[in-house]
Amino acid sequence: MPETGRTRFRIYGLVGVLVMSLLLPSSAGGKQAGAGNSHPAIRKKEPAQTIARLFRETDLIAILPCTSVVVFEAGPAQPGLSSRGPGGGRATVAIRAQSPLPLWGVCIEPPVLEGPQGDLKPGRIWVRSEDTENVFCSLERPVAILTGGSRQEPHREVILEMQLRPTWLDRPGRYHGEMVVRPFMPRGEDLGSIGLERDRRLGREQSIPVELEIPKAILTSFSESKITFRADAGPGVYPADRDVEFALSTNAPQWRVDYRASDLAGEEGDVRIERMSWERLDRFGRVEDSGEVGTDQSVVSGGGPVKNLEVRLRFKIQITMEDPPGEYGGTISLVGLTDQ
Repeated sequence: MPETGRTRFRIYGLVGVLVMSLLLPSSAGGKQAGAGNSHPAIRKKEPAQTIARLFRETDLIAILPCTSVVVFEAGPAQPGLSSRGPGGGRATVAIRAQSPLPLWGVCIEPPVLEGPQGDLKPGRIWVRSEDTENVFCSLERPVAILTGGSRQEPHREVILEMQLRPTWLDRPGRYHGEMVVRPFMPRGEDLGSIGLERDRRLGREQSIPVELEIPKAILTSFSESKITFRADAGPGVYPADRDVEFALSTNAPQWRVDYRASDLAGEEGDVRIERMSWERLDRFGRVEDSGEVGTDQSVVSGGGPVKNLEVRLRFKIQITMEDPPGEYGGTISLVGLTDQ
């Protein structure tokens, strides 16, 4: 009799709750039968082994493998994302699964993507499907992308849309790796309770190979579009009526901001642009750098990714006795550039 009890405990540990539900109702009868049998343990092993083979050879939730590589293609910038990061990409893939269970699901896990200078951090890939109510969800944690159930719906296919949303601090270059889709058991209506643990008895996971590229980019946002010099007190050096401020974000290893200027044209002559100068100020108003305005010169440069670097410029112009009175106009263009 003790031998029969130990055998049942080992069977339960092997095949899980399903075997327990099959054995418990007959536990009392099993003891009585065992009393008249010289080999009760041998008689109980055969059905247990059959059920164990069923678990090993049949996926309760079967996910059809995806053999093609998913490549993110460059797409238009999403509204409101330019300040968060450079342009990303998008891709789609079909996920197919089947199961006889009354309630079942498939989720996708955060990908592991290797790049030229390390892995891409989680949360850069966003996904949506019918089961996310067509709302993009960040892959910072597993996301349910497909659910099914009932005899009328043993097979399901869903088109999974994916977006790449890098930040300015992500290194540019090509990344490759894989995303894993795996079965899970939904807990009622709460699809947000997907755990990181895997129950391999439900079925085998599938890997989706992924390739993407983050381009080099630079963004400058200006506070002012027009400055005025009021030279109304004779010859001298006059500052502009306001400073030019801009914020710079870039993911490039090497970058710079150049200016290009034209002469100030008036009704009776021009003021040469060489008489204009610039100063770069820190946040306390102290001069960090300065120079004479010419063509294709840099006002600031640096290395490594930066986000929302604030730059403040003050322009000045020298007026002489030879300059006729009147209004003059010209342009100064500030252009952000990255190394090629």
